[in-house]
Order: sequence, then structure tokens, then C-alpha cells
Amino acid sequence: MAESVEALLQLEYFKNILLPMRNIAPTSEMLDFCSHLKRIIETRGTTAIPKRACLFTTNYDAIVELALEQLEFAYNDGFEGRADPVFATRLFSRTQYQQSLSMEYSVQVPTLNVIKLHGSVTWGVDRGSAGIRYHSHVDALSSFEYAVSDVMSLSELSEVERIVGLEVEKAGDDLTKVVEGLSREASSSLARFLADYHRSFYLINPTKRKFEETVLGLTYYELLRLYANELDRNNALLISFGFSFDDEHVLEVTKRALENPQLILLVCCHKETDLEKYRAKFSNASNVWYAVPSSGELGLREFCAMLYEVR
Repeated sequence: MAESVEALLQLEYFKNILLPMRNIAPTSEMLDFCSHLKRIIETRGTTAIPKRACLFTTNYDAIVELALEQLEFAYNDGFEGRADPVFATRLFSRTQYQQSLSMEYSVQVPTLNVIKLHGSVTWGVDRGSAGIRYHSHVDALSSFEYAVSDVMSLSELSEVERIVGLEVEKAGDDLTKVVEGLSREASSSLARFLADYHRSFYLINPTKRKFEETVLGLTYYELLRLYANELDRNNALLISFGFSFDDEHVLEVTKRALENPQLILLVCCHKETDLEKYRAKFSNASNVWYAVPSSGELGLREFCAMLYEVR
């Protein structure tokens, strides 16, 4: 029964969260945000550190990469190669240079590291080497939808979509009833779906095992270590926007990093009422600053207005 419950929840998540990612496109605010990042990195005065910044995200979608490509902003997503790109965390330490045609001088290319702490819809499982291969998120999501069309049409799915909005205790009872009513054929189809899903996408899924998967998975361990190392630098600045810090593993790494007195964490509160929630999480840290809207909400447009003032 437990496997069928997991499969139904994963199916609902695929249909309503992952599948719509194939149609996303950067908004004007996202393009504006990336433009400001490029300007800030490009005009960095010191030559002691590379013209490079890191964008850490727990989101799976490819909207940042799409925005950066539209702006012709150089970035590292951890993949190397063109015919069959392979993922390696060592690529995030690379610095790019552009040389003049006469080869008389070279300049550093502003670069953004895009680091997906929970994986990405562009990450595919390499069954041969147990590594990560790049795949088009549009092709991967579309082909997987076609491959699991039998379970996508299960009548029980609409009931699961209703249940996920309920309180945990009520949702558990209702899910149990749905599973108990499944036919043997539907249960077999769901088992195949769950196995195929884990073979097709390299993601940390929002389950109770998320922390365990992150710590034990070599790739995710390396990404968290990279996150911690960046925060351990001198004069480091971490800006958190749109992140709740409800992910325990990221929160704990961040708390440990705040022991570095030269690190500043700037938390952008979406609403004024969010301030106390964040303060409770970082109650023992004196190097956490907060950007709080006096009224309304602090959205991406307002955040870009803040970045515009950075010189």
C-alpha cells in the first residue's frame, strides 16, 4: 500500500508541478534580474577574485538558464560536452577568458554558476555509469508523459489532486481509501510508473526521505559542500530571495556558515509578517540582515529595483 500511495503522490506532482515546466519562459522581471547580476559581476573592481557569482536554487525548472541564454550571459550549469554532456561539480570552479583577435590582450568573461541543489529537469540518469547526463527538459518531460499515458488517465488522479490540499491527517485517511479502491491492474501500472520516474529524472523529491537522499547522494553532498565553501569565503554575501529555509539540510549548512563573521546573509522577506519567522530561524546570528517591505510585498520587480542601486 505504501508504494501505491507514494506513486499516486508522485504522479500528481509530475502532472501539476514538473510537466508545466516544459512551457515556461523568462518573464521581463527575470530578464531584468539576470541583467543586473551581469552588470554587477562585470563591473567588479577588484582583480583578486574572479568575475563570477553563484546562484544556488532548490528549483527544478530551467527558467534561469533560458533567461541567461536570451541575454547571452555566460554561465556554468555543471555540464561539459556538446554531443553528450556529462555533469561534474569541478566545472563550477572554472573561470572564462576572452582573447582579442590579435591575441594582444584577454579579459575575464562575467560568469554565473547555476547550481541546482535538488537537481533539475535537465538532469537525466546515466544508467551506464550512474552519473548525470544532460537532456532537454522539453523532450524529457514530453516523452515521459507519453510513456506513462496509462496512469495519467487514471480516474483516481483527480481525487488525489483534491486530497493534496487537505490537512495532513485528513489527507492520509483519504489517500488510504483511494489506494484501497485501486484495481490490481492500476496498482501494477502505478508501480511501473514509480520505477520509471526514478529512472528518468535525477531529482530530490519533496518526501520525508529528502534529507537522507541529499546527505547520502554523492552529487548532492558535493553541491552542499560547494554551497558551504562559498559561504566560508572572506567578505562573502548570500542574498536569499523567495526561499523559506524550511529545507532542513540547507538551513543547517547556512547556520554553520554564519559562524564566519565575514559572511553577511541578506534575507528578503516577501511580506512584513515573514520577518519574525526568519528571525526565529537565525536567532543566534548577528550577521543576518533583513529586507522588509513596509507595505505590500517584496517581489522580483521590487528586488530588481534594489539591485539597480548597487554600484
